[in-house]
Amino acid sequence: MVPLGLSDPLRWLGKGWRDFMAAPGIGIFYGICFWLMAAVLTLVFRNHPEYAMSIASGCLLVGPFLAMGLYEVSRRRELGIKPELGASLTCWDKHIRSMGMLVLV
Repeated sequence: MVPLGLSDPLRWLGKGWRDFMAAPGIGIFYGICFWLMAAVLTLVFRNHPEYAMSIASGCLLVGPFLAMGLYEVSRRRELGIKPELGASLTCWDKHIRSMGMLVLV
């Protein structure tokens, strides 16, 4: 196991930036999705705070699905395969049992 260094987070951010620049449309799509989740949570909290925890738990379920799409973009880039939005949206199909366990928990 390699110990973490102080510069490692900057290296990770740099890799994330390169992924974004390689597929900016996909990155913007996922950014909008995460922003919409936060906007809906904010609206519900302001107007109907009694439902805020329900919406927050829904975001906790949707977030990992969206994150898997971003991980798929990075994985495809590492393999030299062109990132595609469709492939990133359906990448969880291969891991449906794992995701089912997440939902169950």
